[in-house]
Amino acid sequence: RILIEAIYSHNLLISESFYCGLWAELMYYESQMAMYTLVKMKEKGIPVLCIHDSFICHDKDIDILEKTMYDAYRFVLGSNDNCLVEKK
Repeated sequence: RILIEAIYSHNLLISESFYCGLWAELMYYESQMAMYTLVKMKEKGIPVLCIHDSFICHDKDIDILEKTMYDAYRFVLGSNDNCLVEKK
């Protein structure tokens, strides 16, 4: 109970969205972005492996993959606001 209250307190701006089913909508958006990315990379002839919300490609294709991921975010959500793509 203490842990749950701490999580709510730390995330006040989004706490009203907890336990309301929003997770399903977010998962759908994520899957649409992944599919967009995979299809566009396939169209470019660039092999990509998708693991959950991450992608693996050859080093030489990283910039193309990154741009495609930004394009996917904008295509699905309508803008790139709050879009973060991390390279590892």
